[in-house]
Amino acid sequence: MTATDEAKPRGRGFWGYLRSRPGAWFRRWSYESNRRLAAGIETFKVELEWFKQRAPLGEAVDLSWANAAEDLVQAAQEALEDNDVDRGWRNLQAARRMEICGQRPDELLATAEILRIEAKSKLRSWRKEAVEALIGAAGAEGPVNPHRLRAAAEVRDEHYQNLYYGLALIRGQWPSLFLILFASLASLLFMSMKGWLPALTAPEVRSDWNMLVAVALFGILGQSFSAAVTLARNPLHSRIPELLAHFWMSLLRPAMGAAAALAVFVFILSGVLPLAELNVAAVYGVSFAAGFSERLVIRAVETVAGKSKETGTVPPE
Repeated sequence: MTATDEAKPRGRGFWGYLRSRPGAWFRRWSYESNRRLAAGIETFKVELEWFKQRAPLGEAVDLSWANAAEDLVQAAQEALEDNDVDRGWRNLQAARRMEICGQRPDELLATAEILRIEAKSKLRSWRKEAVEALIGAAGAEGPVNPHRLRAAAEVRDEHYQNLYYGLALIRGQWPSLFLILFASLASLLFMSMKGWLPALTAPEVRSDWNMLVAVALFGILGQSFSAAVTLARNPLHSRIPELLAHFWMSLLRPAMGAAAALAVFVFILSGVLPLAELNVAAVYGVSFAAGFSERLVIRAVETVAGKSKETGTVPPE
């Protein structure tokens, strides 16, 4: 090996570039998140100092809220240094809620009105009702209780924390979906190049291992495509337990898609699920549909169960 060869970067080229992309994307996303948190901490420090200094001189003012806010900002700074962005935002949001206790009556009214409008347009279910109960209806007379307002802000912040946690779960599922889709397509193309994939125009549908593997791959393809469509359709309205269940189900997605497609293929060969025209192209399409939607498999099973009941014998009385 020459000195020139030693100086060449290793792992370059197309495959080196492809391997480096996921790490680069993650580092970029992590950098942007840390930068946003750092900017939020820096801005709040200035704002908190201004709140403390505007207190009238010579008067006994309770600044316990400011001390608690400073401790929370320090905790957020430590979380940022530990690269724990989620913990940092939780501490920073708690510090901002403590600042409510240092607001003047007119500022409390403005904060309550903003929070009321935000709850009406952003929150749902019990959180919306809780915020309205804590801060009162629009146009309500009387002073605003800062502690009730802080509790309402905590309900709102919990909503956004759950929202961003759900987005993180969804973001973690896309790479696995991409790998499953890519592997399925690559396997089908490889089988086609080798001549192992039954041709779409083949007049006869056989049950050899080539056909079984092809049916299973189309089922995996349909299941992965269905999951991608589900994630892309209104992901922000999904609840956290549902997302967690969906994440664990994603680990079983290839097996579920293959099993559904193979089961439907058996039903087709047995005549339980008749097709208008039995050919290879139709089998591939039905296999993809079986992986995409479980309704086709359920329908086939219900058909088998119904025929079993019809042919069953009734015991004598």
